[in-house]
Amino acid sequence: MFRYSFKPSQPIKESARIFIKTSLGVDTIYLKGEGVADQRRVALSVDTVRSSVCDSVDAVLTLTNTSCRLIAIDSLEVLPPVYLLQGQLPLGLPTGRSQDINIRFVPNVAGQSTIQFKAVMRFIVGTDTSVYDTLLTLPISAKSGTPAITALDSPVDLGRISTCATTDATIHFASTGCDTLHVSGEQIGGSAKGFSITDAHAVALAVHQLDSVNVHFAPPGVGMFASDIIIMTVAGNKTVHVKAEGIPDSGRIALSSTALDLGSVTAVCDSSASSFTFKNTTCNPITVDSLSSASRPFVSEIIVARSLATDSSLRLSVQFLPDQPGQFTSSLHLFYHGNDKIEHDTLIKLQGIGLPGVTLGTELQAATLSTQAGQPSIVPVYITGALDQASAKTLGLRSVDVTLAWNTDLLSPKDVTTTITGATINNVNMTKGIVAFSVRLPAGFTFSTPTEIATVNCNAFVTDTM
Repeated sequence: MFRYSFKPSQPIKESARIFIKTSLGVDTIYLKGEGVADQRRVALSVDTVRSSVCDSVDAVLTLTNTSCRLIAIDSLEVLPPVYLLQGQLPLGLPTGRSQDINIRFVPNVAGQSTIQFKAVMRFIVGTDTSVYDTLLTLPISAKSGTPAITALDSPVDLGRISTCATTDATIHFASTGCDTLHVSGEQIGGSAKGFSITDAHAVALAVHQLDSVNVHFAPPGVGMFASDIIIMTVAGNKTVHVKAEGIPDSGRIALSSTALDLGSVTAVCDSSASSFTFKNTTCNPITVDSLSSASRPFVSEIIVARSLATDSSLRLSVQFLPDQPGQFTSSLHLFYHGNDKIEHDTLIKLQGIGLPGVTLGTELQAATLSTQAGQPSIVPVYITGALDQASAKTLGLRSVDVTLAWNTDLLSPKDVTTTITGATINNVNMTKGIVAFSVRLPAGFTFSTPTEIATVNCNAFVTDTM
């Protein structure tokens, strides 16, 4: 008996013969074998990784090089809820050797499943370092966590409410446990007098998810009222205490403001507007008889016998149109009555400031003609007045249109130019008897003395002055 070995050098079928010589002669043994291609893979050895929702566990994956070549594992692409602990890759793995890889399992959903992750590696064969990927399967199992509920608004005070009014409040709650919170609904507990739930509903809330329920209160009379809102869940019932006070009818209206400041505007050139709202907070309809006219420069709407139901509102506007500089004040009187036919008067004060306006103009400078016909001559055009930064921002002066009556044959206009940085000349029209153009000024243009904004360039024909 003797031993022999077979080590293929390539993935093909091979054959060989062994000759045995004896005194009886020569015997031949025929050998056959086949080289199989290297699998080029790693094997994963791991039991099911187990944990609970809102908990975590560290586990060890054992990777084994089942190929016949040296492997360099560059990375493992792992997806949540499994995380690869840092500082373990890259690593080299010789043939037949194993390496432990530490992972962390942080489940957020209960149940059993498997996840796949990809190993990115290189097989080192001489100068060949080709990159290969292989998918590894990891079984995981997560137990259910314990759900919980937290009320974010507790207790709830709806305040003092007129017996002819109503109010609403929103009660927010959150899933603060370690698993999905199933809410079966909401209901009123204890004394429900005056209280009701307008949007009771069932819902499933993921961990940290919020929801709410709306509580309506209509005072059944004067005094303190209280009740409980019960939120029913798989984690038990959550009780939120609510209270409110019913107060007598005020018998008056509610104003959004008793004084309006209409600000500062440029007299003549600008205006401003504001508004106020009044609400019928009584238990019965009222009639708005009139709104007195404010003195100039304030202008208000005209109201005559306007009916206003309980809880209804009316919005009125006031304009400020100063025609001269100064500080102005005025007032409005709102007259109304209810079922008692008693006239009531409510005062709204008004104030505003008119800023000085800006006066602008243009002028020409006389041109001196040349002593020789055809020589150049200019006609400067100036803007007069003054414009500071505040006025420039308010007015937004961007262009000046100029039209000249050209009633002379002594000057022949050629073109129009400007020396103001950022300005342009547009819409030039030179017809018989007219020279017209527009000067487009840069944003924020200001001046304090007469400033040349354009020049009409001409040819002169004889000596004269214009």
